[in-house]
Amino acid sequence: MNAVPHRPAMPPALATQRLALVPWREDHCARLAVLAAEEGMTRRQLASGRPDLGCAWRLLAAIVGHWALTGFGLYAVEHRGVLAGYVGLIEPIGWPEPELCYAVCVDCRGKGFVAESVRAVVTAAAGAGFAPLASFVAVDNAPSRRVLERLGAAYEGDSVLGGAVRAVYRHPHPAEERMTG
Repeated sequence: MNAVPHRPAMPPALATQRLALVPWREDHCARLAVLAAEEGMTRRQLASGRPDLGCAWRLLAAIVGHWALTGFGLYAVEHRGVLAGYVGLIEPIGWPEPELCYAVCVDCRGKGFVAESVRAVVTAAAGAGFAPLASFVAVDNAPSRRVLERLGAAYEGDSVLGGAVRAVYRHPHPAEERMTG
């Protein structure tokens, strides 16, 4: 049940040709610790100087809690049963709308997993009744900005969010994407 009545809920799991977008499990912790270290998430979000299983477990608990509070959240992205990254929607306090965000482990980059999983989330979100989704990216994150542009997301300008300047990208609604190309 969606805990926020005015928001649609996302399905608990999704699948693509190569990937399973699944609920988080405790056995994802070790690989999440690696991803958190690669992305600098433990330092920024958990105020820890070093990634470890305890930090990853707290991050996992926050991800699972977001699902419980909102009816949507981040999926664990698995390739052949191994955690490859995450993708999904977040809406922390102070965010103007749900954000589509993603990250993949270094050893899974360059394989098209981001594009494949983002498309699955955009399609599912549209089917659930979400408005076209936004991604808020650090303005100096050129690789992520290129990925968003390749996915057809339109740059809408910069905005201050969470105390930092972010580039705002809008993902096309799947119906619009079919009509234009």
